[in-house]
Amino acid sequence: MLTDALDVWDVDCWDACVMPNHYHLALMDHKATLSRAMHQLNSEYAIWWNARHGRVGHVFPGTLQGSNRPARRIPAEHLLRYIAMNPVRAGLVKSPDLWPWSAMR
Repeated sequence: MLTDALDVWDVDCWDACVMPNHYHLALMDHKATLSRAMHQLNSEYAIWWNARHGRVGHVFPGTLQGSNRPARRIPAEHLLRYIAMNPVRAGLVKSPDLWPWSAMR
């Protein structure tokens, strides 16, 4: 689903990490279509998840809502380290390369 959405909207993925209740992506859009790519990804995932688990509604409630903070540039190495270390900080693994749902693997 991620690859499909990024291909359709010309967005590059530099890094990814799926956590038990959220995910992190480092993305670069080339045509100001990031919001459309994310809408496609989250919509398709919600449809799949809800069908698989017999549920309805939002899968990630509150995603991007209430975040009125302005976008800011973060050095790529800081962003990539933050994403890689997320499962370690959460106490799920001792090293980022041990997390099976990460681009580090």
